[in-house]
Amino acid sequence: MFERFCTVEDLKRQAITIKLYNNSIWANLGDGRFINRQSKQIRPISMLYRSTRTVVGVNYQVIAKRRKKRGCLLFLEKPYRAKHM
Repeated sequence: MFERFCTVEDLKRQAITIKLYNNSIWANLGDGRFINRQSKQIRPISMLYRSTRTVVGVNYQVIAKRRKKRGCLLFLEKPYRAKHM
């Protein structure tokens, strides 16, 4: 079973939203920055990457996950539809 790493560049190109370990949801601005939906803070993806837990791409599909906090962010073999984002 081959699993591919999800890099910072992949997040810039493919992520619509990301969810962090603190349960905050950030939306992609398309230029390498993400905005927090509640607080309206804007952060570069380089600051958020290490705490990214779930990545949602087009059509609300969960495309990547980090299984453990200190683990790698990996693309899923079979993306699935997110419940809400």
